[in-house]
Amino acid sequence: ISARPMSTKHLQLSRFMLVVATATFVSLSAEAAPGSGGVPHGGGHCSNDWNCSLGGICSNSVCKCDIWFTGPNCALLNLAKAKRENGFNFTGTGWSSWGGHAVPSNGSDQWVGVFSLMARGCGLGTYHSNSESVLATANSVDGPYTLIDPTNPDAAANLAVAPPSHCTQIKRHPSGEYHLWHIFPGFADNATSPDSQPPIKNCSAAKIQEASRSELRGFQQQLFVQTASNPLGPWSEHSTPISISVLSSSTATQASCTAPYYFPNGSALLVIGGSACPEHWGGSGGAHGGGIGCLWAATAPNWSGPYMQHGVNNGGVAGDPITHPENEDPAIFTDPRGNFHLLTNVNTGHRRCKGGEACGGHAWSRDGITWSDTFIGAFGPNGYMEDGSIFNHTYVERPQIAQMAPGTPPLALFVSAGPHYIASPTFTWAQRFCDDEMNPENCGFMGGLPFTPPAPPPTKPSTSV
Repeated sequence: ISARPMSTKHLQLSRFMLVVATATFVSLSAEAAPGSGGVPHGGGHCSNDWNCSLGGICSNSVCKCDIWFTGPNCALLNLAKAKRENGFNFTGTGWSSWGGHAVPSNGSDQWVGVFSLMARGCGLGTYHSNSESVLATANSVDGPYTLIDPTNPDAAANLAVAPPSHCTQIKRHPSGEYHLWHIFPGFADNATSPDSQPPIKNCSAAKIQEASRSELRGFQQQLFVQTASNPLGPWSEHSTPISISVLSSSTATQASCTAPYYFPNGSALLVIGGSACPEHWGGSGGAHGGGIGCLWAATAPNWSGPYMQHGVNNGGVAGDPITHPENEDPAIFTDPRGNFHLLTNVNTGHRRCKGGEACGGHAWSRDGITWSDTFIGAFGPNGYMEDGSIFNHTYVERPQIAQMAPGTPPLALFVSAGPHYIASPTFTWAQRFCDDEMNPENCGFMGGLPFTPPAPPPTKPSTSV
């Protein structure tokens, strides 16, 4: 895919609103259970597959959902009951992580995860200086993931990219090379970057410090990529900075977490996150009356760019975001039919949804450029555990997906969560998607307690690029 000619301005990348999850475990309550019994698996009225969220097919005017989606119109994630030990969690020793996901290991049955971990035992509030991208492995896609050197999280053996590096995503390029996308330049390039801020060194599990808001003002959040021939590394010492140009009519002037996707021919798509929404966009409040973060699409002939923004192609104004309403923390995956799915956090700044409410976003596309509006409530902070209890994280963010390869079934959902706001340890939760071999009674919607049937998904027609 190549970008068509457009007037541009350089995309500046700056800080984003940081929000954190809380988590508690509650006893099982049949009345409040959000499991499969309260959510229909398909059955909604449709005229085409788009009405079924591209998460199933429309057959005889009725949605029939793929096993990994559920709900009347297949807009909800269908997840298995969670294991007690899952994901990437070092909160027992006072260390905080905030998102990440995994890819299959080369030459073994293991999974290799890359996660954002706060160095020196610092709290999440120090993400701008202390977030590092670390390596961990697991025998199961949903974990638990163990650091290469579990005796010392800061050990060199664990590091894919030394701090500062955040919003970590690992992707396998069609060439076979692995790419680690992140914001902030990493230690090797920190001195010459506008992101430059040395890691805080006096944090410990006993004293978790929080960076002040004033310390975070004025810093940029440019995108960078490290490369490796194997997900376990070694990863390149120096990062490749990513250049993005946007339409002159666009409000996309900053970015935070951004989702990459590679087409089979090696060209690349970025869903850019974090910028202020246009005034006419609506949303839950914030900058320009349209929410504090929106999403845009940009493409390049190869992964290293330069990237050019695509104008909207659905009757909107050139330079508009790709989906309503406000969104952040995008993640892209394709299903076995070649459809694109975008998972997001719609609860930017905790302005839209209360704690305990499902506020995860799901948008869909046939080409990765023209998207539906975002269905709000596709996943949330609550669900069943295998042991019969219900977990309640209050808020979850940073959704990511693990697959064997693009175009194969999604295997696990990763989200970030934590017990208290910023200063307490946080973790990365992982939960398997349902598959055809699982008992349907062990599958269901990870959403609010009690389950409230969502409104029908948007039916805006898709158009070709």
